[in-house]
Amino acid sequence: MSEPEPVTTLKTSILEMLEETFAQPQGYYLDRAKGGLFATLEAITAERASLERPPQRSIAAHVQHMRVYLVALHGYMNGATGATDWEASWQTHEVTALEWKTLKNTLKKDYAALMHDLAALPEGDSRLSETVAILAHSTYHFGAIRQLLLS
Repeated sequence: MSEPEPVTTLKTSILEMLEETFAQPQGYYLDRAKGGLFATLEAITAERASLERPPQRSIAAHVQHMRVYLVALHGYMNGATGATDWEASWQTHEVTALEWKTLKNTLKKDYAALMHDLAALPEGDSRLSETVAILAHSTYHFGAIRQLLLS
């Protein structure tokens, strides 16, 4: 008698899709060879990350906005109630090599904190559904970054 297939839960799906987007593509919707967001960002110089072609924002601006969004929604999941200045989240324009490295590392730390907290949530926790917004938002901006790299 064969073992039944494990049931995929919302929690498992969200964790896998966030990992696919940020860290380690498994082939669900990203090409494994191109890597996730972190691998893509590692290949971008500070000069390239700072390039703006109006009306498009720079890659650095997209990364900072993604980071602020991730931190804000993670905070809301944990009971934070303060307002977020979304316009300020787009104020990163030009970055030095050190600022670019710091921004990428900060995004990685914020992502790791989110994943840690998500992994600790019990199945069926209502906060899991809130993370779908983080996934959709992050995936959108990752796509925008990849499009900017084509120009």
